[in-house]
Amino acid sequence: MHIWQPIRFELLQQIQRVPALYNAVYSLWDRENNYLTDQHTQVVIEGFPRSANTFAVFAFRHAQTVPVRIAHHIHSPTQIVTAVKLGTPAALLFRDPLAAIASLLVREEQYTIYQALRFYRNFYSPLLVLHEHYVLASFEETISDFGEVIRRINHRFETEFVTFRHSPENVETIFSTMRENYENAGLTKRQIARRASLPDAARRDLTGKILTKLCDPRYSKLLGACRDIYSTLSELHEQQRNDTGHART
Repeated sequence: MHIWQPIRFELLQQIQRVPALYNAVYSLWDRENNYLTDQHTQVVIEGFPRSANTFAVFAFRHAQTVPVRIAHHIHSPTQIVTAVKLGTPAALLFRDPLAAIASLLVREEQYTIYQALRFYRNFYSPLLVLHEHYVLASFEETISDFGEVIRRINHRFETEFVTFRHSPENVETIFSTMRENYENAGLTKRQIARRASLPDAARRDLTGKILTKLCDPRYSKLLGACRDIYSTLSELHEQQRNDTGHART
């Protein structure tokens, strides 16, 4: 672990309370990509890590007939807060905290369990009051019917994004593209097994061990807070789906 990583994590956790400051500081670390939400963003697709972010972004791009500027993979509530301020269409991805945090710890060894739990809580808690201004998409829905998510975005924001057809062929295309993306990044097979957003036997085994540690009583209060947030998000998600008639007309 690099010594600066926990310092960077703590700094970003604190300054994300001020979106403009967070965006300015984050830009210093990532000058090459345009992933932050700004006035040029056409849609925001954001969530806690390991909540099908990569699948969602690749599926969205795959479905469109013209390039769309997407803000994504910053993993900070500032993305959604800024989208709400600008009136930009936004989707918030979410996943059961045990599954999401265990998967994160498999991929990112620098996080402690305590940090990962705080990360989840601090990511979602400030966004609950803004739930009327973005579309919620559960992990399960994202990986099984992402076209429905895009339909709700179009319904909520009066946009005309092309919906993703969740066929076996299209899903395989997305996973293939994801694999190529990781290989082109120069990752070894072991790194891909730990980091890639793809089903893998080795990852499942390590995930099981981390889940056992997560259930240690010392984390019960913080895990309980994360579970309460997930429960609220699940209820709001179901309400959104019902209110739009699953966006099907």
